Amino acid sequence: MAGRRGADALELAVTLGTRPIARGAEDEGESGGESGSGEGDKDARVLTTALELALVVLDACVELDGGRSLSLEHTALLLAVGEWAQGLFARLKKGVLVKGGGGASEGRLRKAAAGVVIKVDEVSERWKRSMIDFTM
Repeated sequence: MAGRRGADALELAVTLGTRPIARGAEDEGESGGESGSGEGDKDARVLTTALELALVVLDACVELDGGRSLSLEHTALLLAVGEWAQGLFARLKKGVLVKGGGGASEGRLRKAAAGVVIKVDEVSERWKRSMIDFTM
């Protein structure tokens, strides 16, 4: 998982997860659904699943080699995943609404974003010196 497959899975997670999110309450009406089940939940579910996929890949990479190969061979991707999750988490903290979010969905989304931020920080901190040398 730490090799190309892990990087591919992280790329997929970021690609799926970088879909635009609603900017405020006025966008809620455009979703065509409430915060219950159905098509209106799609965006929150996609974001949450993408973050959870990223977290599974990061956990597997840490299990296999402490995140070394991901950090050194896919530095830009690792940093991009962290930036994406951190940006999403910051927007959620500010109250940005996600279609299909609210209640348990919003909590799960925030938890997944926070988990990815923490895991990327953990891996980056561990290999920071080597990553700096590698990227220069």
